[in-house]
Amino acid sequence: MADTDSDGRRPVETPQGTAYLEIGADGSVHIQGPPEAVRYINDHLQRAIAQARGDRRPRRRVLTGRVIKNKMTKTVVVQVTRRVRHRRYGKYVERRKTYMAHDEHEECKVDDVVVIQECRPLSRHKRHRVVSIYSQERGMAGRP
Repeated sequence: MADTDSDGRRPVETPQGTAYLEIGADGSVHIQGPPEAVRYINDHLQRAIAQARGDRRPRRRVLTGRVIKNKMTKTVVVQVTRRVRHRRYGKYVERRKTYMAHDEHEECKVDDVVVIQECRPLSRHKRHRVVSIYSQERGMAGRP
């Protein structure tokens, strides 16, 4: 087993930085660290779980973004920012897109960093659900 720190968390090195894995008694996995490292580990964990289950269905897209609105019942608006290289000038430009996501327990607050996953259409505009929540003030309160 890999080394653990004083809190019982396991450090994991990724190309984006160090993240920490904490596996609960019920088998839940909590990931803490820079958002890019968390996304990297999240993607790899999902692939490993799907492969172990023998899933044949297409992988559901997982995105990380910031909550910008939470005024609706069980719905949050998440802004996902991605960096793309400009075709002519070669400069990296930020592209933003907003998604409406289902927040079953109404835990998300504005400015929380959340991980959302594609799902079946839940309403006219909602096609994602909140998978886990990463917040600056509250640490991590998520359901992976």
